Amino acid sequence: MSERQRAEAAAGGQVFQAGRDVIVHHVPAGTSRVWNLPPRNPHFTGREETLTAIRGALTGGVVAVQSLHGLGGVGKSQTAIEYAHRHAADYRCVWWIPAERPELVPEHLARLEAALGGTDFRTALSARSDWLLIFDNAESPRDLHPLLPSGGHVLITTRNTGFGGLGAVVRLDVLPRADSVALLRARVSAMSEEEADDLAELLGDLPLGLAQAAAYLEESGLPLADYFTLIRTHERMMFVEGEVVGYPHTIGTVWSLSLRHLADRAPRSLAVLRGTAFLAPEAIPIDLVTGSAEPIESARLVAPLVRHGLVQRDGDRLSVHRLLQAHLRHEAGHDDLLAVLARLRDALVADGDGVAGWRVARQSVPHLVTLMDHRGDGDQRVEDALAAIGDALDRLMAESVMGRVSRALADGATALGQPSAEHGGRLDPVVFQQIKSVVLDGVTLGVLLLFVVAVRGHEGDPDRSPSVRLGTSLILGLVEVGVGLGGVEQARLEQMRAAFGRTGPRRAPSEETRAPR
Repeated sequence: MSERQRAEAAAGGQVFQAGRDVIVHHVPAGTSRVWNLPPRNPHFTGREETLTAIRGALTGGVVAVQSLHGLGGVGKSQTAIEYAHRHAADYRCVWWIPAERPELVPEHLARLEAALGGTDFRTALSARSDWLLIFDNAESPRDLHPLLPSGGHVLITTRNTGFGGLGAVVRLDVLPRADSVALLRARVSAMSEEEADDLAELLGDLPLGLAQAAAYLEESGLPLADYFTLIRTHERMMFVEGEVVGYPHTIGTVWSLSLRHLADRAPRSLAVLRGTAFLAPEAIPIDLVTGSAEPIESARLVAPLVRHGLVQRDGDRLSVHRLLQAHLRHEAGHDDLLAVLARLRDALVADGDGVAGWRVARQSVPHLVTLMDHRGDGDQRVEDALAAIGDALDRLMAESVMGRVSRALADGATALGQPSAEHGGRLDPVVFQQIKSVVLDGVTLGVLLLFVVAVRGHEGDPDRSPSVRLGTSLILGLVEVGVGLGGVEQARLEQMRAAFGRTGPRRAPSEETRAPR
């Protein structure tokens, strides 16, 4: 027990012990027991800016209602609890109201009224200002609006959007990496900073995931290297192993209610969300997962996902937390993956001149790598769909930019500049950059070529693939004239090569199932 905890216990705080955790539930001196705040989290880390923002919003405005919005597991409840404990001296009444099930909220408020002496809580609280009500995990602002008294402070946590009409809203995101590392090392003292950084990266800095991992390592005594192996080879284990003291959910259950709501009320939106599970977590093109180029229809499909805090939208792109994606992959099937693959292939061949297709190819690079990682168990339909994308990319690269630049280099075309004595027999450096710009960059080119090779099985027969043949010529040409890859680009290209080599071509698709050429 820390010195602060001993002091709080001596002052009348209640002491709880769960495993190795010692928690002191502090009731401020001089108050009646109008106080049901959950115990403070002894491992709470970071969130200083958020806590300051909450305090400023609650004390600086006429309407003292503050909402914390964010993905399940991001730490909204723990942040609200930390705020209340930090400012406990300012309140004589603090009441915690679980609001996930709106029909049970009146029961919790009835208990508050009993604690207040049987008086209607709105009447009793509106006559004073030294109170804080916390509605945890609220579903809808409509449910809460008629229940809010005036005079004191209200703090709401929610996964859903739409609470701006009640007061200020702060979006809570995953932890900054430095705080994730600090949290892990505080719980698992043998963990090095580099190991903590690697684990935080794997868990996407989600506080619930970090807490579960720390709890499991603490409980099991498993060496960290073995834990890394287990969660990479048995992904689902991270959803159920490790008990987080004081929190009812694990990664395996925290999103269940939102997903059930989508299944009941917006099944097409749930299908869109499942489609994101096989893609990179950032910069997911909305039309790729909705299958609709109509902005209104896409907005209707995406809106429920944004409302439940399951995705973030930035223009025509979505982002999804990687742990949610991992959870969804266990719920999704081959049909969800096939739908995404079909849309990607269609987007690559949608126009005749290749301009739009080339733009899609650039945007698809991180998603192609992820698709290869999650291509599944060799289902022939998936293999054929991947091969169709490989065919489309092969033709696109051979017939558009790569072929033009490769031939230009081979022929010494004047349009791209000629080697000169001024530059040591190499092309003008400005021209080098123009060439690199035309072919996007070395990493993009390399990934697209590797994808074509991996899904079509042309390693031993490059003549069967025009883009591989021309791409090889282009890379050699760029190296010859002095346009090589930088160190960072080279390292990333090696990473991509390893990823594709690890998955490899399973078996060559039949000619009948190939995309038409």
